[in-house]
Amino acid sequence: MDHKAAPVSFDRVDARIVGAIIGIAALIYLPMAWRLSQGVFLDYWNLAFDFDPEKFVAAYAGDYNYRGEFRHALIMLLYPFGFVLREAGLGAKGAAAILTGVLGALRPGLIYLCVRAIGGTRAISAAMAVLFAVSGVQIILAIVVESYGPAMDALLLGWLLVFLRQGGATLRPGWTIGAGVANVGITLSNISQLGLAHMAQEIAQFGVRRGLVRTVVWSATIVLVATILAVPIWYDLWAEVLADPLQTLKEIYWASFFAGPKTGALGITGIFTMMAAVSPAYSFIDIPGGISMWDFRELVYTPLGWATVGLWLGLLVSGVWMWLRRPGWRMIGLLLLASFSFNVLMHTSFQFRNSIYIYAGHSFVPLFLLAAGAVVGVRGWKLPAAIYFLAAMMAAANFPSALQFTTGFDTVNVSCKAPCK
Repeated sequence: MDHKAAPVSFDRVDARIVGAIIGIAALIYLPMAWRLSQGVFLDYWNLAFDFDPEKFVAAYAGDYNYRGEFRHALIMLLYPFGFVLREAGLGAKGAAAILTGVLGALRPGLIYLCVRAIGGTRAISAAMAVLFAVSGVQIILAIVVESYGPAMDALLLGWLLVFLRQGGATLRPGWTIGAGVANVGITLSNISQLGLAHMAQEIAQFGVRRGLVRTVVWSATIVLVATILAVPIWYDLWAEVLADPLQTLKEIYWASFFAGPKTGALGITGIFTMMAAVSPAYSFIDIPGGISMWDFRELVYTPLGWATVGLWLGLLVSGVWMWLRRPGWRMIGLLLLASFSFNVLMHTSFQFRNSIYIYAGHSFVPLFLLAAGAVVGVRGWKLPAAIYFLAAMMAAANFPSALQFTTGFDTVNVSCKAPCK
C-alpha cells in the first residue's frame, strides 16, 4: 500500500462537483435515451451492435419475467426502480430508457471520484470526468437499454474502492463485498477484474498465505450473498440445479462460446482502444431476419476523428507510463493492464458473428483509468485545459454519430416480427 500519502477524503466541495457532473450528464443522456425509446429500437434484438434491448426492457420495467440468464443473474434487482418509473406513466420502454440514462449519468461522477482517489486535483478530475462523458462507448451505453451500462457502473465502483484502499483508506468489508456482488450479479465475468485486484492487495498487505485465505473468505462471502439474493429470482430452477449440478455447469460453459468466424486479438484491441473512445463511421451487416445491423467494424474516420484518436492514444500511452513509474501504485497500473488484457483474450473466444463493440464497455473502464494515470500529481491549469480541448474534439466526433443513432430506428424494414430473436 502507498502509506506515504494521506488517504484521500472527499468533502462537500467534491460532493457538489460530483452532483453537478451527474446533473449535467443526465441533461445530455436522458433526452437522447428517451428519443431512442420512442422508435422501435427497444422492441427488437440485434438492430445494432448485437444488442438485445427488448429483453432488458422486460428486466428493468416490463410485464413479463426476463431474469437475466446466468451471466446477469441479479439484473432484476434494478426492476423496482424501473417499475416505479413505469407506474409514473412513462411506460415500460420509457421507464427502462430513463433508468438507463440515470445510470449512465452516474458514471462520469464515479470517474471524478476515481481520479481524485489516485491523487488528481479537483480541476483535473472534473476534466477527466467530462472526457469520459463524451467518449463514444459511454454515450451509446448511456442511452441503450442493456446490461453493459450498469456493468460499467459496478466496475467503476469496484475500482474506486481499490484506489481508496491503495491510498491508505480503511474500508468496511461491506463495501468491497457489495461491489463484488454487484459485479457478479450484473455481468459475471467482470468479477475477475475486482477479484484479481482484491487478491493482489490482500497479499501485499498480509503476505501470501494470509492474503490468499482472506481472498477465499471474501470470495465465499460474495457467492453466499449473491446466492441468497438469487433465491427469490431463480426459485423455480434451484431444484433442477441441485438435481444435476454437473449438467448445469456444462450448459453454462457451452453457452459461453459461439461458433463462426472470430475477430483476432489485434482487431479486438483496436476496437477496445480506438473505437470505444472515438466512434467511427457505421458499418451495416446483413444478418438473418432481413436486418441490416448497425455496428462499428472499420476504422473509418474523418480528419477530426483521426486527430482525436491520435491525441487519445497519446494520453493513454502517457497514462500507462506514469502508472508504471509511480511508487506504491505500480501494482495497480499492472492490475488495470491485466484486466484490459483479460477482456481482450476472453473475447477472442466469447464473441458472435464478429460483433466486438458490444463488449467494449467492460474493457473501457480499466483502459480509461490507465489513461487517467497521466494527470496524477500535475498542478496548474494547462493540463485541464488540454483535456477539455480533447473532450471538445471527442464530443464533436461522437455526438453526431450518437444523434444519428437515436433517430435511426423510428421505423425499420425487416422481414421478421419483433423481437426478431
